[in-house]
Amino acid sequence: MEKNYIEIMSGKKEILIIANGESILKNDYGDFIDKHPLVARINNYQTKGFEKQIGRKTDIWFNGANSKLKLQTAKYS
Repeated sequence: MEKNYIEIMSGKKEILIIANGESILKNDYGDFIDKHPLVARINNYQTKGFEKQIGRKTDIWFNGANSKLKLQTAKYS
């Protein structure tokens, strides 16, 4: 069963929101990101193979309308 945002954020005082962009891959932020109480990621992302740069942790995933377009593009290309 998935938790709702109130359950996830209970007792937490800060959240780190990670967007998708090539610039984040230029530095090794993985440990810094994973040490935050809550980590949120936006839209489609991949951590496997990039843990040193972007960490492993994801507590909240904001998935927008673009995900359907990306899935359709991949399906028909």
